[in-house]
Amino acid sequence: MKLHRGPGLFLFLALCVLGAGYVFASRAGYLDRLQARFFPSTREAVRLSPGDFPAGVAAPVADVASVPLRPVLIGFTPRGSASALLVATGGATTLDNPATPPGAAQGLLKTAYALDARAVLFAREEELKQALSVGAENGGVDMAALSVDRLASWAPALRDAAPRTVMLVGRSRGQEAMAAVGVPDLASLRGKRVGVYPGGSSHYFALWVLARAGLRTSDVRWVDLPSTLDAGRALREGRADVVV
Repeated sequence: MKLHRGPGLFLFLALCVLGAGYVFASRAGYLDRLQARFFPSTREAVRLSPGDFPAGVAAPVADVASVPLRPVLIGFTPRGSASALLVATGGATTLDNPATPPGAAQGLLKTAYALDARAVLFAREEELKQALSVGAENGGVDMAALSVDRLASWAPALRDAAPRTVMLVGRSRGQEAMAAVGVPDLASLRGKRVGVYPGGSSHYFALWVLARAGLRTSDVRWVDLPSTLDAGRALREGRADVVV
């Protein structure tokens, strides 16, 4: 069999050389430079990198995440660890009036990352849980600032919402404290009325204090508080001898 070197063979070799050159130029970035020089785009492409997001957040690399056309609503309840959220969003609002007050300072999420987020205040944690379960599109919130123990206890109720942890807002610095009237030492807690918010961090702190004092949970009388914000009022009104 005799091989004839006709024009088709040279055309095939030329196409192979052009294809290899195109791949090399694309990998080396020469095509992007030529396009930017001779065919400049009027719109600048948005490219994200891990450095564009704070530590602890999963960032989509070389892609743009879906961002709603409204502010992202982050719910929280009053507690010391929420101070970082207030700095990040520039202040607190409510679901009834989520608009930012005129003249309010912009938070770090807006100034550093161009993210429009609002911190939404809830007086009760049950209200926050309900708002998180329904979502912002149904009158709730998109995200919530929770303690680790609260997220664990809410997991069954939030199963359908499938929440994910995306950011560490703050670390505990031992902010819980026990206030008492007529209790000179821990041993004197026996038989006293101890007011706590059931299942909250203050509840676990009270259990730890009892363990340090060598007392059992049955050695005190527990008073369930509707919120940690009610602790001071319960102590003043005489509904509890000790509050956390």
